[in-house]
Amino acid sequence: MKSFTVRLSAMVDDCLPQIVGEGLKDSLEKFELDNRINQEVASTAKADAEKTKCDMMMQGLEFSRVENALKDELKSVRKDNKELH
Repeated sequence: MKSFTVRLSAMVDDCLPQIVGEGLKDSLEKFELDNRINQEVASTAKADAEKTKCDMMMQGLEFSRVENALKDELKSVRKDNKELH
């Protein structure tokens, strides 16, 4: 009859590769999932940055339009003022 230690050692030798293999497989799956999540986060952040860039461009165009309208109005008021004097 084998001693308990010898039997336990044999069991560990038989099971250890499977246990380690399962642990590595689980770790790899978690890493791949984390990687996909990080790619989605990066993609979303990029899309948000592009949207913000477009929003800022639209605000810049609107500012330019308003600025030009105010300049035209000021010219018109100055012209009317000259004509009144």
